Amino acid sequence: MKAVCISLFCYILSGCSDRPLPTVHEQLRQHILEAELGSAITISFAKKPAVPLPPRQNEAMLIRQLRSTSQETRWAAAEKLSYSTNKVVVLALIDAMRDKSGTQRVCVMAQALGHLKDPRALGALTRAVFDPYNRDLRLCAIRSIGMIGDKSAVPDLIIALKQNNTPLQTANTLARLGDVRAIQPLIDAASNEAIRPWMIRAIGELGKKEAEAYLTNELNKADIKQQKLIEEALWKISILSQQNNVFSLTQVLLKNQNTDKRMWAAYRLGEIKNKLAIESLIHALQDKSTEVAGRAAASIVRMGDISLKPVRHALNQIDNKNRAQLDYLYAVLGYIGDKADIEKLESILHNNQAPVGIIYESLQLIKNGA
Repeated sequence: MKAVCISLFCYILSGCSDRPLPTVHEQLRQHILEAELGSAITISFAKKPAVPLPPRQNEAMLIRQLRSTSQETRWAAAEKLSYSTNKVVVLALIDAMRDKSGTQRVCVMAQALGHLKDPRALGALTRAVFDPYNRDLRLCAIRSIGMIGDKSAVPDLIIALKQNNTPLQTANTLARLGDVRAIQPLIDAASNEAIRPWMIRAIGELGKKEAEAYLTNELNKADIKQQKLIEEALWKISILSQQNNVFSLTQVLLKNQNTDKRMWAAYRLGEIKNKLAIESLIHALQDKSTEVAGRAAASIVRMGDISLKPVRHALNQIDNKNRAQLDYLYAVLGYIGDKADIEKLESILHNNQAPVGIIYESLQLIKNGA
């Protein structure tokens, strides 16, 4: 396991001489996965997904493979189905998640349901949160609820937090859901010194002004290390609690000198999914940090159909001097484009007007998802 982590770390940071730089599509897939799992600025060691969106004709076969006698086959099928756009697979994944054989496998099923974002899965995932035997399933179910984004799960998540049920992931999911009811339970949990830093971070990510009084009071009696943590939480609340938080986040994304803060702003704009942010995210594809640009590209993808028209317009306006920005846009088009984009991409590919690998992979993504 240690060797795998070291290898992935080298791969992400390109710090090992025998590994090539990640392609634009590889960067984008990793950042989409991190964002979907709720990782704003940390390096995720989650397994990089296969190219998403398998052809529709393969889905029936993958659903059958969920019942394979081979654990590896069932696991691989669930992973591929988690990137399908055909939501009929949800019920099959719910059924497979109930299977008691294999902690790791049912965890994959739960995450697959989170990726699909179908509210029909919420009941099954909520029951999985309180599974008495399988901690990994509880953690993945809680994470998946955050991915779905349905606030009706908040009361159950508060119960889970009070029961110290995977509290770090529960706090992160409550923060993602952005419900003011989570403030006091998070404050109560912060009294436990063992998990206090994560609770403070979650309060900041929740972004509610109602928590400012508590944090300000804590700041006055904290040590230097915790002061920095609390100050960051207060800063995040100052950005997220503004009436026009899309504008405040875009200002951080485009003007803040701190790379981590720009990365965070790109991630949060992808969570909010407001079309007014798309122009700023497209502009951020030129950021000097590939970590910021990659997360901006992932956020454009996460916004889905509302991004398509601005991306097409940008591709028609940006000249070849902005090569990195164009490359990201061509990669993004693979995830949000449709049949109307196939002819244009094939023409560009034929005329060698952009890197062949990026265009080719985007074409395959559009064709497989069409």
